[in-house]
Amino acid sequence: MDDNQKLRWATAWVISEARISLGMTRDQLAGFAGLAIIRVRRMEQATREVTLNDLMRIAGVLKLDFAELARRIAEELPRGPRKFKIPMGRPRKLTKTPKQRSVK
Repeated sequence: MDDNQKLRWATAWVISEARISLGMTRDQLAGFAGLAIIRVRRMEQATREVTLNDLMRIAGVLKLDFAELARRIAEELPRGPRKFKIPMGRPRKLTKTPKQRSVK
């Protein structure tokens, strides 16, 4: 894993963790920061590079100084990618298999 990927993962983790701790959705974060929801989603999935402007806007919404956000990202860098503790995305509806449907 190269340094850019590590930085994206660390940034994604810190932004997601701070957003969730405030009870905020991605839509709310994007709206308050003046960013497109797809941009925020890709930041949190570590599939998009984050600009300084994006970080400054997000830090303001998350009630953090930019320096504090940068410090948290720097602390997260050595840890590498991790799985989130809470399930991400919408829960799937449980459906019966064709075999289960035919059994009465």
